[in-house]
Amino acid sequence: RGGAAAETGSAARRYQPLLPEGWRRFHDDETGLPYYFNEAENETAWEIPQWCATCCVPRPPRSKHCAACDNCVDLFDHHCPWTGTCIGARNYRAFLAFLCATSLAAAFLDAALLYELVKADEIAARNQLGTALYAWASARPVAACLAAYLSFLLLSLCALLSYHLRLVALGETTNERVKGTWDGKAKPHDKGCCGNYVAMLRKPLPPSRLPNLRQLVPRDGSLAAVSPPSPEAPSEGDTARAPSPVGGSDDDA
Repeated sequence: RGGAAAETGSAARRYQPLLPEGWRRFHDDETGLPYYFNEAENETAWEIPQWCATCCVPRPPRSKHCAACDNCVDLFDHHCPWTGTCIGARNYRAFLAFLCATSLAAAFLDAALLYELVKADEIAARNQLGTALYAWASARPVAACLAAYLSFLLLSLCALLSYHLRLVALGETTNERVKGTWDGKAKPHDKGCCGNYVAMLRKPLPPSRLPNLRQLVPRDGSLAAVSPPSPEAPSEGDTARAPSPVGGSDDDA
């Protein structure tokens, strides 16, 4: 899926209700939710490991299906409402650059306004600072409100930037940190603080998995509309069903 800075690393979706070899899908009558049966191990599960049932594609490690974008995002970090897209493998560096640029811009504008305050209020050297601030705010209320807003924005941006820089040093994403995915576990991708920064800066941008969205298409209406997948239904001769993970079989309902 496209974003404000770069495409996130979304997986191309299949519009056929395909499942991995040896897996079948059923629906639980009690909860109304789909579940899956592994014929090789004769076990049922609510989810297929490393498989997205919505996109019908294998899910790469450290990826996640975003409900807002409705796509699987490789190296999913979070869905950013300010950029309007997910932050993932293909745009994480651009997101950090965006945070750095906006932080520097807010710091520059805030410093310019504060300098204007000191320069405009020469009485600050002779009177109390509160009196000088009140005089300046009364004379220039728009600039005073803008300075207060930029100060709050600068603190928020610096806090967010510091948080993500710490995540890079730890070798984690926001999603993994919030869920505690690596708590008490060894991280095979962790290269240490400096190594993680070098890998993040020097790692080549992975190729996009989406089709060419800029390709010209004919306007003669020859392209058939693509419909979303329909739930997989068992064949007419298939009467045996796998037991539901909640206990019992669907035939007992």
